[in-house]
Amino acid sequence: MQIIIKIILGMIYNKEDDMQFSTFKTGLGSIEQALLTYEKDVEQTQKSYLGQTLEYISKKMKRKMIIFVITDLEGLDSIEESTVRQITCANDMLFLSINDAYMTGDKAYDIESDLYIPSILLNDKKLYELERKMKEETYAKCTEKLKKYNVQVESISEEKEIVTRIISLLERHRVAK
Repeated sequence: MQIIIKIILGMIYNKEDDMQFSTFKTGLGSIEQALLTYEKDVEQTQKSYLGQTLEYISKKMKRKMIIFVITDLEGLDSIEESTVRQITCANDMLFLSINDAYMTGDKAYDIESDLYIPSILLNDKKLYELERKMKEETYAKCTEKLKKYNVQVESISEEKEIVTRIISLLERHRVAK
């Protein structure tokens, strides 16, 4: 008896209400090409469709999958609990949360307004404390929401943490099963 396991690795995202799906072929070239296309599309739209993409996955994708979602805190907070419930009924779901830099600090830049943050705000300790507290509360709220459905979340602050944090996420997922 022969058992065939088909592994499909790919990326799906929403580009102005049009789902984009790319399958990763062998080699890093296809992954790099998919990421470059995604980056270009995101730069054009300047809008996140994470919620819509996850809804599409929950309604249209019928095979059991492990879904990796890479987002920031704002994206994590925008995900509806009902969507998580639908997806996790048939799939496993893992989140990598990329931490945004704090507004306070040296030479902070606001991408949306295309300006540097005024230096009077950069060294304000009260502003830093408020921002830190708000981020911690939001992250705690999001992890509680996802914990109900056995969804693991890992937060990444620096490039050098990527490998160890992904390993940690996968290990916690394996143990939680």
